[in-house]
Amino acid sequence: APNSYVKKGDILATYVDTDMRNALALSKEEVSVSEARLNQILLSSFSQSDRKRDIQVSEAELALAQSRRDYAAENSNKMVLKAQADGLLLYSDKDDWAGRPVSIGERIMMIANPKQVQLKIEAPLGDGALLKEGAKIRLFLDSAPLKSIQASLISSNYTPEPMPNNSLAYISTASFTDEITPRIGARGVAKIYGKTVPLAYWLFRKPIVATRQFIGL
Repeated sequence: APNSYVKKGDILATYVDTDMRNALALSKEEVSVSEARLNQILLSSFSQSDRKRDIQVSEAELALAQSRRDYAAENSNKMVLKAQADGLLLYSDKDDWAGRPVSIGERIMMIANPKQVQLKIEAPLGDGALLKEGAKIRLFLDSAPLKSIQASLISSNYTPEPMPNNSLAYISTASFTDEITPRIGARGVAKIYGKTVPLAYWLFRKPIVATRQFIGL
């Protein structure tokens, strides 16, 4: 179930493996046919010397069939998703995925460690200069807007990424310095501290930038 605690090795989900099982059964039959053909050639080569030249071809065909069988068996073993670590299982809902086709690399669910929570910040383009390692951060959660949680910036992307509201933002990561950390998935507003500047510069920085962008200077 979503938001449940799982242990390493627990079965999380299973794929519908009809195609994989059919491919494995077919590849096993191909191996049996190739083995029978090779045995027949080996037996007939004692009385028919011209059949000896077919031995290498049959051996190559058998090796190819065995490779296909091993590949099909490996794929069949991947039809069951197991937890790779202990943690909290995060995904939307069972009904959202039941019977739904998925593509290679598509994320279905995540396993998070509740004891190792980090802060993800979507910083506007204008605040890129503040995104320096070790910068002080205060997080105000939507559930508790009057209390702040202290954090410290760990890393930040140099290339902005598109957001759902069609804006661009730098994705940054911070670690909490307070003993109390928020629950996974909590949202709020983060205040990032930079170096001290004159008040006039802070008040007129954005208007000056907007004016320069508008007039092209």
